[in-house]
Amino acid sequence: MTLTPRLLLFLALTSIACSSGGGSDAPPGSNTWPAVDAPPGISAKLREQYGALRADAQILKDALARIEAAARSCAGRAGAVCTDTLSAAAQAVNELQHELTRLRVFCRSPDKDVQALERLTNDHVDLAAARLDALSEQLAEAAGSDWHEARERAHEASPLPVPHVHCHDAW
Repeated sequence: MTLTPRLLLFLALTSIACSSGGGSDAPPGSNTWPAVDAPPGISAKLREQYGALRADAQILKDALARIEAAARSCAGRAGAVCTDTLSAAAQAVNELQHELTRLRVFCRSPDKDVQALERLTNDHVDLAAARLDALSEQLAEAAGSDWHEARERAHEASPLPVPHVHCHDAW
């Protein structure tokens, strides 16, 4: 069997539906959401940060689900039928890109426990970004220039922020 781009996209979308209910201990680079479980023996403040990451991960999953629903709804339909759906999907893409920009960790803490949280955060950002790319390609294929116009309108309404990095220790 040949893995065509369409088949690869189907496999990626299937994994979104199968893994959106929770995390696992899958290795980085896999197509499964990493578990957000605070390890024992960490500070209360760090435990709170794990809780915040859990909430942020749910925001990422919800935005991806909205974009996936739009992609399914517009598949094989004429442009006018999908206009509202494309606008909503473009807004969801923009919101997701804002979240990914906000969450990306560029600097490594000297504390090993914090480093584990930073890696986990970036694993979530990387997975969401990869899924977003696949869904954006699917929408572009389904809706063509209508999708690109919807993305431009969403970006004009809410431009992406420039990340502020105040350190030199990128990893």
